[in-house]
Amino acid sequence: MTLSWKGNREETYDVYSDMGMGYGVFIHKQQVQGGGYSDAGLWPGTSYHYQITGRNGEQTTDTIVTTLGEAIAHYVPLPQPKPSPFAIKLTLEAAPSLTSTIAPATPIFTPVPADTILLGLMSSNDYIDDLGNVVIVGEVRNDSPQNAGQAHVVVTFYDARGEIIQQEETRPLINILKPGQRSPFVLSIPKPLNLWEWSLRATARPTQQEPRQGLVIRESRAREDKIGFYHVVGKVYNEESRVTHLAQVVVTLYDKWGKIVNAGFGYTDPLTIEVGAAAQFDCSFSYFPNVKDYAIQVEWE
Repeated sequence: MTLSWKGNREETYDVYSDMGMGYGVFIHKQQVQGGGYSDAGLWPGTSYHYQITGRNGEQTTDTIVTTLGEAIAHYVPLPQPKPSPFAIKLTLEAAPSLTSTIAPATPIFTPVPADTILLGLMSSNDYIDDLGNVVIVGEVRNDSPQNAGQAHVVVTFYDARGEIIQQEETRPLINILKPGQRSPFVLSIPKPLNLWEWSLRATARPTQQEPRQGLVIRESRAREDKIGFYHVVGKVYNEESRVTHLAQVVVTLYDKWGKIVNAGFGYTDPLTIEVGAAAQFDCSFSYFPNVKDYAIQVEWE
């Protein structure tokens, strides 16, 4: 996909993109000379928000383009900025019939480190628990070609007028995500007053650290007990060459469409697993409507 605009050939422009996440966080993509920029590796059926700023700060272009095809990721978009009077014409070379007129606006992006990784949001869900807390669960994926760590998920809550009333932060349940790996996250807080909707932003930083290997799930099953709790139980086998300790088992529940229903974690019993030995785990849930499947991941210190 190529963006082109009528700019000064001698001018240098900074191109920012929200990477198709729709969270209001923009990453600096490239500096370009003249009036054109090409982007590749885009998701089908996804809206990408770009901001193009002249280095002298006098001209800023703000536009949203949508790729063709069926979307394969879900996110909750933030309200988009209102256009201002002066318009610049942008065209997509990959789809010449898709031509839109957009307006420049003052950049409204949150500066982040250049090596920040925007994690993809696969699906999300919310419910009110027995204590009246609002619980938001979701699943992020590392779409970058490198390991991701120090991940943060920021949840922004809005009232009916679109005003921010509260922000909270949580972390994915898996600490280090390899390329393509997913992790669920869970946030539980007292329900904010006048809550109307919420949005998500998930970022991480590249890391050279590798997740520990050697613990394997070879047995698992799901069952519902007599008092109405849903359990995912099984055994973790230590195929490492040393004793492991504090293995955390992360369980993600899905409905029949593959959307996340709930997520949680538990520790093995016993906490220490000898070489060649196995330990049991039991992760239970009180909220599990329409659950159809589950996924299990394990990591240890």
